[in-house]
Amino acid sequence: MNLNEQINRINELMVKSEEDGQTPLEKNLATKPELIPLYKEIEQVLGDKFTDNHFKQEITYSGPIKDVSNGLLPDTLNQFKLMSKEIPGIAIRDRSFRTYEDQKNTFIKYAKKYGGTISGGLKQAALPGFSQHHTGNAIDVKNYSLLKPNILKKYGFSVSYPVQTSFRIAEPWHIYYNGNVG
Repeated sequence: MNLNEQINRINELMVKSEEDGQTPLEKNLATKPELIPLYKEIEQVLGDKFTDNHFKQEITYSGPIKDVSNGLLPDTLNQFKLMSKEIPGIAIRDRSFRTYEDQKNTFIKYAKKYGGTISGGLKQAALPGFSQHHTGNAIDVKNYSLLKPNILKKYGFSVSYPVQTSFRIAEPWHIYYNGNVG
């Protein structure tokens, strides 16, 4: 084993959880082990390692891991189309629906923008598996400044991330269809 291999092995051992012998990836992605290769790719590209705290923060902010739909859902699209008649000028941004792979690429893009670290990427992007964009109910809106809370509510939408937190920036363009039309 050469020196670099020894260093890499030591680093792997250091991130193992003391209580159960699992890495943060194994422990936090136990329900979706197919995500582990995507996370390892993120680590490799960024030269950074995931910690339990990254997952703790993401779960607190974004909720549990989400399954991937097959695209924007029909009810979501229909309600958005109705709402866009009342608010001319709004439109759906490209890539509102994202697969896990798409989200990995989005995450890496923002990680590079914010310092090239996993923590930096979390400032603007959810981890693959945790994004609302997987559900088929999340839309990023062009001309989002035209959106009004009462109209969003009327069509069953809300702004998921209206204010900046210590964890993530505000995303006033990101709306979520919760189905509570009224």
